[in-house]
Amino acid sequence: MSSPRLSIPETAKMPSSHWPGGIPAYVRVDEKPIPYDDIEGLTNGWRCFIKEKWVTPPPTEQDPLKVRQALVEQRRALAAEWAQAPQALRNDYQTRAASNPTKWNYQELKQFVAKKEVPNGGSYWYTCIAPLNTPRNLALWTKLRILSYDFYYSNEGITTPGVLVASPYSEPPILEPKDFMKAFALENADFMNMAMTKNGTVVFRFAKRFLADQHSLETGMLLCLDFDSNGNVGMRMRFGVLELESFNNQFIGMGRSVNWMRHWSGSDDEEEVEPTFGHKIDITRPILDIFADVEAGVISPDTGNHLDGGENKWRKLIEENAPGYLAFEEAGNPEDYDHSNFREI
Repeated sequence: MSSPRLSIPETAKMPSSHWPGGIPAYVRVDEKPIPYDDIEGLTNGWRCFIKEKWVTPPPTEQDPLKVRQALVEQRRALAAEWAQAPQALRNDYQTRAASNPTKWNYQELKQFVAKKEVPNGGSYWYTCIAPLNTPRNLALWTKLRILSYDFYYSNEGITTPGVLVASPYSEPPILEPKDFMKAFALENADFMNMAMTKNGTVVFRFAKRFLADQHSLETGMLLCLDFDSNGNVGMRMRFGVLELESFNNQFIGMGRSVNWMRHWSGSDDEEEVEPTFGHKIDITRPILDIFADVEAGVISPDTGNHLDGGENKWRKLIEENAPGYLAFEEAGNPEDYDHSNFREI
């Protein structure tokens, strides 16, 4: 069986994606969530420390992979140093920073990452955290990606996802939503998405994401969730992949909260852990059968159905956006489809 090329960010293919040997036990995430308004004050000393210690790679180094590796190693080393520093040293930095705190905007934070560096999992429409290490999951993932095409409205192409791979040093090496922020930000000591408090603990910046887990691969129901500063999942819900564009417009484009999305989707029960919106899909079925159910209204998007025209039109749509896929599926080996063929937005 040939090995398909998955849509995995470059960082996920590199040794720098995971902390060698695993994240050290002394690099700890703060146990309790911290109000986001309080984080800046608690991390003033850390920013002062980084400002004094940071060494910009020499401009003579032209190899982008070497630059990226050097930057991630320096970030990890500084995070480890701050975590192990005597409390008196951290207090000293915190006191010195109080009168003239170092503030970082997005442009200043970019100095800590290589050009075009993508964090683990990336900043995509959604991120897959399900393991893609079996032919079955590869086949399901390929069909989920096809169903995330904007077939239903403007046919502008497939939405670009990220893939987050569990560290081989984690036990078990499987990602759950609660693991996302550690895998996304802490593995690479990504200063754009994490900081460290005066007590030496890690805190994460505000984050909200769409995720695809194993349940998503089976049913097409994506996760919509936000995270506390310690990486714990806050509010959450699920929605059908056919609703991806409308959810992205509201959740990302308009900056809506998960709580707002839950109410918008018709769930007014604050105690409900994971309300759902949209229709489940049996992703194991042939893609044309799924399209037929969409046209018939069996699993139409709740926000509108623009998928009509019959099988010939659907074949053309798929061929335009996932060239060659139907041949793989009809031959019984959809897991071998090369994801680099997708026409992405």
